[in-house]
Amino acid sequence: MFPVAVDQALSLSADDAASRLLALPEDQWFERKSGAVRPQDLAAPLVAMANAEGGVVVAGLHGGQVVPVSDKAANALRQELE
Repeated sequence: MFPVAVDQALSLSADDAASRLLALPEDQWFERKSGAVRPQDLAAPLVAMANAEGGVVVAGLHGGQVVPVSDKAANALRQELE
């Protein structure tokens, strides 16, 4: 049932999605990372979720706040994940 809550939050507008995602507890299907996350620090949660039942890692939310991902960082994250 929990993955449905993440999917519902992601279908909202950006501001509403951020608020909803900040309210959800992290668990085996959902993890939040700061916008300043280093690409190599995403490897462990992504591999864990890929080896399990899947899941969602959201970059840009941390400590109950939106911590935006810069354009440069977004590009580095994309390149690391390819």
